[in-house]
Amino acid sequence: IQSLITTNSGLCSNITDSSLAAAFRSFYGGDSDADQWMNAAFDGTTVALGTRLIEFGTASLPTRTSAARYGALTLNILMALECQIFQAVDATCNGLGVDNVDAQLAWDAAYALYTGSEAELEEGFLGGYFIYSLSQTMCVEFGTCKHDSSEARINTDALQLFVTGRADITNGRCADIREKALKIQALSRVPIIQGLLRALYAIKEQADQRDNTQGEVFAMAAAVAPMVSQCSTGSGDIIFKDTGLSNGSPEDGVLQG
Repeated sequence: IQSLITTNSGLCSNITDSSLAAAFRSFYGGDSDADQWMNAAFDGTTVALGTRLIEFGTASLPTRTSAARYGALTLNILMALECQIFQAVDATCNGLGVDNVDAQLAWDAAYALYTGSEAELEEGFLGGYFIYSLSQTMCVEFGTCKHDSSEARINTDALQLFVTGRADITNGRCADIREKALKIQALSRVPIIQGLLRALYAIKEQADQRDNTQGEVFAMAAAVAPMVSQCSTGSGDIIFKDTGLSNGSPEDGVLQG
């Protein structure tokens, strides 16, 4: 899995549907990519992503640790997942033949990036740090777990799409695999948005000023702001500013420096 996680937006430069990479570059500008954001979190430095400054120099070590941990998920893993599913779509739709090995490998890689190694619940314990695990956490927080099981509905739906999508690839069904890829992309983003909402609520309404919560906000907002900006540029800017991604301190005092 580690070899699949690359965050350079250039990885998806020829994949038109991989909109997280496109959104990230459009929002932050220039040749910015998520590796620069992650390195700044690790090193405690300021980095210029296009016209926007990301300031980790004033953040505490625990805040940066949390930001790097969640950033690996919201930027590295999610971006790589989207790249793989749409590479599978392109390989299928470009008429490379029935039982396309390249498309199947890319689709399986996307599945691995979604689940990690902990896509099972055993005696109530859930490990792992990938999209599947975050969705499980968020379904408890937001009350969206399936009534007849302990699995998040998002996970149930996404895993079913992965299974049926592989049959579409085998049979060269271009329209069907593209539709499933778009659905997986949308489902994968839900727990990231939920994570940002939960962390902001904890800070604003529950006076949670723990460093790890602030780092979680940094990481979630780094991905959500570009997503939202695709729909409303002004709203993406508000998320960027109010969550303290710029210059290390938010204007409304939501986060500590």
